Amino acid sequence: MKEVGKIISKTGNLAVVEIKESSACARCHAYLPVRQAGRQAGGICAFDKSGTLTLEAIDIAGASVGDYVEAEIPGRDILLSGFLIFILPIVVFFSGYILIGAIFGAVLLAIYLTMLYLYDRSRKTIPRITRVLSNR
Repeated sequence: MKEVGKIISKTGNLAVVEIKESSACARCHAYLPVRQAGRQAGGICAFDKSGTLTLEAIDIAGASVGDYVEAEIPGRDILLSGFLIFILPIVVFFSGYILIGAIFGAVLLAIYLTMLYLYDRSRKTIPRITRVLSNR
């Protein structure tokens, strides 16, 4: 997934990029509750104090503040997230159900979801700035 935006601040190789809301925002599981509540936290993106949609990205293209850039979230991360959230829980539940029964399947599912929650909190997907589109 690629987003285009303007770098509004930069610290080292970590840049804050102001982006426009896109059609992908409507499909994001973290976007709508954050937008409705006016909170700052979200999925990969966040709303700053002025209500602007921003994301933090690693600058591998050598961009400067004010540059318009293309930030990319690796497709591999998106596919892995989908697999961990949608496919694996079904496999875990039915494996437990087939082995012992519904209660065991539910217990395995609860353990898996707890582990997934802890894994998600310890890992953050950070987009990368892949190219500079225009300078200031």
